[in-house]
Amino acid sequence: MNQPAPSSFNSNSNFGRQPASQNSQAPAGLKGGTSVCAAHAPTHDWTDPRDGVLRRYVVTWQFKDTAPCKKFTQGEAKAYCNSMDMEPVSLDSPAKQDHFNALTAQDAQRYFWTGGIVDHAQKTVFWSNGRSTPIPFANSAHWSHTGGAGLPQPDNRAAGEVPSTPEVCLGILNNFYADGIKWHDVACHHRKPTICEPRS
Repeated sequence: MNQPAPSSFNSNSNFGRQPASQNSQAPAGLKGGTSVCAAHAPTHDWTDPRDGVLRRYVVTWQFKDTAPCKKFTQGEAKAYCNSMDMEPVSLDSPAKQDHFNALTAQDAQRYFWTGGIVDHAQKTVFWSNGRSTPIPFANSAHWSHTGGAGLPQPDNRAAGEVPSTPEVCLGILNNFYADGIKWHDVACHHRKPTICEPRS
């Protein structure tokens, strides 16, 4: 699926946001959570133009409570989302990519984990929600032209380090390398917030 280059964004102050939980206890009626982070009410709403369905998202950087709920390894992010019958967000359409880029810019968020699995052998990004069409590397204009080693993304640079840690997780970085809001392949042990999306 071809994706256009990211556009510039003019976002308003509300931007679909809902109040975040104010403490680390799961609000009444919510199920899930992990030993580190309780289940949270959704903090953001978005209607996907592909099907006209409004979905509610849990954006962990919008939590106003304890630090352990704000940053996860990618595996912890997936476990946290799964505990609430959700998945880390799949940026599987141009509209969805643009929308969550705009949210990232509005909140001045530096980075977050997606549900993207970077398969260097197949040169393809697969999505953890299982519904989305995989995106060949060459078909996305969202990759950064640079990274920690100054190479175009994806570069899998940590696979060549000692110890080897292949960069198989897809992170969104906001101007981290003076490159705008871009895709980066990242080793999964790094700690970042995430966006959980409903599975349906």
